[in-house]
Amino acid sequence: MKKLNYTLLVGFCTLIISCGDSKNTGSDVVSTTITTQQSDSSLDKNWEYDHGSTKVKWTGFKLASKAGVSGGFDSINVSGFNPSPDLAASMTGVTFEIYTQSINSNDSVRDWKLANILFGTMNTPIISGEIKSINEEEESAVINVTMGAASVDVPMSFSFDDDFVVKLSGAIDIPTWSENANSGFLAISEACAEKHENKTWPDVDIKVYTKLRQAE
Repeated sequence: MKKLNYTLLVGFCTLIISCGDSKNTGSDVVSTTITTQQSDSSLDKNWEYDHGSTKVKWTGFKLASKAGVSGGFDSINVSGFNPSPDLAASMTGVTFEIYTQSINSNDSVRDWKLANILFGTMNTPIISGEIKSINEEEESAVINVTMGAASVDVPMSFSFDDDFVVKLSGAIDIPTWSENANSGFLAISEACAEKHENKTWPDVDIKVYTKLRQAE
């Protein structure tokens, strides 16, 4: 495809450990500017953000076999996107808010435990953050994420495909985030001990997707 100037989008993101009655497992995302070649035909076209295409997905792990359980968040706010022919300029300062009560793993029991035991103990009704940097050549990004009173720079991999789909992928280790996060992890581990056979893993995989478009 034609190469473009750009920065990235919606970090995310988020995190959680899974537990509940469901047996289903498995897996199904200030600024650094990177300049690349840009075709003359796209110089006057603004990059635009389509909020409806944005998805934040997570995968937590349980059991000694490290079986994955996946879900997402239904309520996400993104702000600060400035339509521009220069995607890097458009994305500079983009921020996000993820409402933890909107967690959705298609299991109401699990979702209640995650929202109220994990995030409740962590005192984290909202996960917020900001795009901090993107490096196209290294296919990497850094997203500053705030949960509770702690803000951490989370390294993520990054890609931008021929269909203008941005993808961010990374992982979060819950207990190392903060004292409150560790307390939340211990609480959810205890609540899920029987179903998880006393093994809840501390790491959570995160994926963020969004599709951009160019103005006609």
